Amino acid sequence: MIYDPARANPLFGNPLKTRDDLAKAVTDLFEPLLPYFSEGRARVRLGAAGAIFDRAAADLGGFARPLWGIVPLVARTFARDIRHWFGPDGAALAFGRSQTYRFAAGGFWGALAFAGVEALPWVKIKGYYMRHIRWWSTMPIAERDGVLSIGYGYPNLFMSESYNSPGSPYWALKFFLPLALAGDHPFWTAEEAPQPEFPEPVVLRPAGMVAVHTPGNVVVLSSGQQHDKMLSANEKYSKFVYSTRYAFNIEADDRNFSAASFDGMLGLSDDGVHFRMRETLEEALIAEDRLYSPGAPGAMSQSKPGCFPKTRGIFASTASQRRTPSAR
Repeated sequence: MIYDPARANPLFGNPLKTRDDLAKAVTDLFEPLLPYFSEGRARVRLGAAGAIFDRAAADLGGFARPLWGIVPLVARTFARDIRHWFGPDGAALAFGRSQTYRFAAGGFWGALAFAGVEALPWVKIKGYYMRHIRWWSTMPIAERDGVLSIGYGYPNLFMSESYNSPGSPYWALKFFLPLALAGDHPFWTAEEAPQPEFPEPVVLRPAGMVAVHTPGNVVVLSSGQQHDKMLSANEKYSKFVYSTRYAFNIEADDRNFSAASFDGMLGLSDDGVHFRMRETLEEALIAEDRLYSPGAPGAMSQSKPGCFPKTRGIFASTASQRRTPSAR
């Protein structure tokens, strides 16, 4: 048989008439990319050319663009994990950068409705969605003229990023995507269901986290992510624990060890003035509901923190291979 180049097309032979046909089509288009993923699974290199971009940007584009087709297929799995980032009062877990976008975090639940993806029962999706915006409605997040401020729970430039402008907080309006739906859509007609109870720790393996639901609060142990190139990245990504109730503190002065808060993290100082915190991870492991991540705050210590939930308490332990003068 003479080779037909059309047969190399991943869509070849697919009737493309039903939803199942399209789901198969996007899977068939994605699978040829798998051999070209980086070891960290965050880049895809398909050739030597990079257009006007550098190599890293081109590789990231190779990773990100196929997500437009794949994400709708995994939204149900993601919903079962991301619900553990929301407290029973509607507050979202404060973790990572871009916190000034505020209730955009709840936009995922509205996007499910817009896409017609019942990843959870509509009553539960509606509950997560509405509780979130009600929580924000009580926060002092606007200036005196009603314009949204840069910050998080209140105006605070320490929560800004290098790419934020005065209009950045209005990314939060992504939340209102379901207003494009008619009033008789199942999302709008559903009654809100309360947040389910989760009596045992919940392992969020892809994120390197363990979520513990406590009364009025979700506490998340974290040892699987890092980012050392953003403003205040240590506080935003590398603390041992994050919370839906208490958000997190950013140290305003890195030369005042005695005044630092070190909430959810360990601070080390070799002169009683300057200090370092966990920054990057040499390794991150999950064993059942326990986290382990060797990583040093700079060159001062080779600390090996372990975080694990025990009943309703949260524990963190640290074994240091090198003596440090001061630790908090």
